Amino acid sequence: MKQIFDLEGRVRREGGETVLGLKDLGTHACYVLFGVLDPGGQPRVLKPGDGHEEIILAISGTIGLQGPDGELTLRPGQAVYLRGEETWNAVCVGDAEARYVAAGGHTPDEGHDHHHHHHSGDPALCCIAGIGCQWEHLASGVTGLDVAAAIKRPSSLE
Repeated sequence: MKQIFDLEGRVRREGGETVLGLKDLGTHACYVLFGVLDPGGQPRVLKPGDGHEEIILAISGTIGLQGPDGELTLRPGQAVYLRGEETWNAVCVGDAEARYVAAGGHTPDEGHDHHHHHHSGDPALCCIAGIGCQWEHLASGVTGLDVAAAIKRPSSLE
């Protein structure tokens, strides 16, 4: 029987972004992130990480992005493609919350490093939310605070 995953129910508990990935699916092949940006909130880092690719799709509200190519604005139904270490900051533009989905997977024939893959303006939240492939570290007893420290020093989880 197919399982329904309640990302709406998880997103606020997990700091405004949640992932459906390894922990739930048992596979590294793909994952999806669901995020909510609040008006006036802190920027959220969007960065697939080494060996990962993502498509960021605005679902509702307006999302302002700032990154290597300058500033972009995503409106509902618009998307951008991110690859590897490409890093963008996302904020809600306007008075209504903005929602997005990031569909991701691994770059074919490239090694990837699970330690660099993250999103979120708060490093502790990016791994408490289990972004991308970091579920395996949480499942093995590494805490969100340990993982937050690893974002600043990736070698600490190896």
